[in-house]
Amino acid sequence: MHIAPSHNIRSYISLETRIITQLNSGEDGGIPCFSQPLQRLLSLKTEESGSLESLTEIILSDYGLTSKVLQTVNSFYYSRFRREITTISQAVILLGFNRIKEIATGMAVINLAEGQESQEILLLISKAVAAAHFISNIQKQENKDYSERIFIATLLRQLPRLIIALTDSEIYISMKRFEEEGNLARARRILRTVGFHLQKRWGIPNSLAGHFEACSSLPGGPDREMRESIEIGYKLMDQVWNREDTEGLLGIIAEDTDLSRDAVKTALKRALKAATRAVPINCQLQQFPHHFSQEEKEKKREKSLDQYRKSDHEPLFMELLQHLMTATNDPDISIQQIFLMSIEIIRRILPVENAIICLVKKRGCRIEAKFGTGRSANSLKKILSRLTLNNNDALYKALNADDETLVSWSKILKANTPAILTAKSCVIIPVTIDQKPIACIFMDNLDTDEFDQAAMMKIRMVRQLIISAIRIRVAAGTKRGAGDRH
Repeated sequence: MHIAPSHNIRSYISLETRIITQLNSGEDGGIPCFSQPLQRLLSLKTEESGSLESLTEIILSDYGLTSKVLQTVNSFYYSRFRREITTISQAVILLGFNRIKEIATGMAVINLAEGQESQEILLLISKAVAAAHFISNIQKQENKDYSERIFIATLLRQLPRLIIALTDSEIYISMKRFEEEGNLARARRILRTVGFHLQKRWGIPNSLAGHFEACSSLPGGPDREMRESIEIGYKLMDQVWNREDTEGLLGIIAEDTDLSRDAVKTALKRALKAATRAVPINCQLQQFPHHFSQEEKEKKREKSLDQYRKSDHEPLFMELLQHLMTATNDPDISIQQIFLMSIEIIRRILPVENAIICLVKKRGCRIEAKFGTGRSANSLKKILSRLTLNNNDALYKALNADDETLVSWSKILKANTPAILTAKSCVIIPVTIDQKPIACIFMDNLDTDEFDQAAMMKIRMVRQLIISAIRIRVAAGTKRGAGDRH
């Protein structure tokens, strides 16, 4: 799409109109969540001691869950009774355990390898989590009693920006260009329009929505002191991510809060650690580049491999498999969710370098890479989606085999093989129904070419659940169609 030059006033008006049109058509479903907090939430039992406290902690650990729960509770209580719900602790009590589980089950899961757009979203989430933990840590040290409230207000400050990035990448890129050109008024108008829309549509109280970027003018909006603290937190995170000198700003924060510089530095370190915990491990090297030199990246990779070798994965595998089995038997959970849960099991249980799930398309003539994880996942997905089975004997044979096939990446990808994979092999696991390949899983090992028998047994169990999930959804669709005809 052609975007008019930034000096033309119609450019941002048309962008503004376009984003609101898309949001009004129902495309602001919220921020997806990460699969690990979602699985922790779904495995929590109501009868467990301290389950409400655990539920609150799990929700607050994930940006998507936090925003979705607040959206749900306020769309009822605030829009009807003008009762402001600004903390997850309040929301958990009002919504109840089962309702929150229903909300979580219906949420989308962030795909960890969806290209530049998802990397930008992960970057925004990472900075938001770090800023929220930093400001909350500072408030606790000052003995202020609204640490959860300011945590949420800080976390959601860039919610309009995230919604724009998720809804229309072209508008997001244009908005960033306005900011880079110094034309902040244009960018802020788009942010303000989306922020006001979210406040009205989600029923978010003005005291919380007023902390959204460019939305401080909302009536009854944010506390000025809290707003200034949040803005400083984000400014600090921008300096950290841009690898700028933070000493001056840390000194200002220490002076304003009457804390020692060491205390402020400690709060920052804790916040960055919290942010790395909130983002999956295979995204950390991309989202926290300032933490790792090339040597440190290799050490981190070796450490991950060493931890895998020493760890007992059986309890975790059985827990994750149980979640997948439950989801498999629920036809209301989409097959995309099943694929994403399967990828998460593979990533966490097996020593994989890359794992990609592909669908077989066009009557078996080509494959479409849908979901993946790993440091080469983005490039692999693009290359695999361009392959045709008619011109690829190795891939055709692997998809139509009865069992797994070990083959070199170069035989599959040929001239398009990334340099880092030229000497590596992958395992191709076909997903077959009625002797027809409908999907496949590509995996390569962190350490050696092959996976041991125990690892292959696990992946076969995951594959069988994928097949069962597809059969159940096909059957459910057939029954619904028959019901409609009657």
